[in-house]
Amino acid sequence: MIVRFNPQTKDLQRFQVGPIGPHLQSFAEAVAQQGYCDVNGWLKIRLVAKMSRWLQRRRVPLDQLNEAQVAAFLNARWKRLARHAGAQITMTFLLRHLRQIKVLPPSPLTNGSDICQRLAHGFERGSRQWFVVRGEWRGVLIFNLRSIGNRIRQADYSSMPRCAQ
Repeated sequence: MIVRFNPQTKDLQRFQVGPIGPHLQSFAEAVAQQGYCDVNGWLKIRLVAKMSRWLQRRRVPLDQLNEAQVAAFLNARWKRLARHAGAQITMTFLLRHLRQIKVLPPSPLTNGSDICQRLAHGFERGSRQWFVVRGEWRGVLIFNLRSIGNRIRQADYSSMPRCAQ
């Protein structure tokens, strides 16, 4: 039986350090909503706590956290440890979460009407729903390819800039 990630406040206290510390509880709740197992959920929390300590040591305020800071953290980490795709995914999820709760300003690379952002959101939503129902990754990929195709067909392109001919 898979034990779902469901952290208690007292268990998170020792990880609440640095500039991200005050927001760790809401991040843990977001990870739990994603349906991660207990082991992977705690790996994500530990990685975010290490990122927070790294920011604190370098005296980087939270409002300056962005993709470049994340890349610097991961590159420093990967000099000592093997690369893990999950680390980049966790950091991207952290940035998105902090932007959603209005702790960080919106990313300068995207805006709310960006078709790629809407497709990515649909992809994530579809993968969570399918994963909960079926519990197998093969189904997630097939479902999401269909979902993305449907979203592209349903998208309103009238507001998008046209290419010069």
